[in-house]
Amino acid sequence: MRVSKEQVNIKLQIPGAVIRQHKDFGDATGLGKISCEYFSLSAGVDTTPLFQGLEGNLCQSPHWGYVLQGQLTTTDAAGEKETVNANDLF
Repeated sequence: MRVSKEQVNIKLQIPGAVIRQHKDFGDATGLGKISCEYFSLSAGVDTTPLFQGLEGNLCQSPHWGYVLQGQLTTTDAAGEKETVNANDLF
């Protein structure tokens, strides 16, 4: 299935961050239906507000991704940081 960014509805938005989500994009055996998402993030944006109200104020879904440009640093529930760069899969 091919879906362009412009065809995917905005699901969440805060200053400096736009999250687009297309549900039921495919099936990950053992995990069930998966969604595809486009994250557009400005340099230095803190996405923490997007997760407020979720269990532990953290996203509970598994993710796989590809960084098109720039760099992304995430912090997991244990406080471990991971940085991925342009052209990295994660």
